[in-house]
Amino acid sequence: MDTLLKFEDAAAALSLDYVCVFYVDVKASDYVVLDFYGKLAKLNLQHTHNFWADISAISENLIYSEDKESFMGLVKKASAASASQDAQIVNYKCRLMVDGVPAWFVIKAAITHSRGRDFFFIGVGNIESRNVNRLN
Repeated sequence: MDTLLKFEDAAAALSLDYVCVFYVDVKASDYVVLDFYGKLAKLNLQHTHNFWADISAISENLIYSEDKESFMGLVKKASAASASQDAQIVNYKCRLMVDGVPAWFVIKAAITHSRGRDFFFIGVGNIESRNVNRLN
């Protein structure tokens, strides 16, 4: 069996469950965003900085108003977990604004360790569209 996995193969697999994935360097706070578009998983890769500040700013317009307080609590908990390097997986459901309408999403986060460094791996999946597809 060929054990080499290409980046594109991993992205295609992730795109089945997630609309985007964040890969965050815990210490430096730098991160990469993988956005997936369509069934062919066209990949838009963005390198950016200061995850904690960016996620707080983004949440102002993206998180549904009734879910903002609990979401910011999750961000604080994640930041504390990264500082203590607790090994855990977090599943969180919230509503994100999509074209001005709230839609249910699940956010799954885990701390991973690679090459002597700690990373957050965060997947964001649209569970509302999955439920609609199941009903049709």
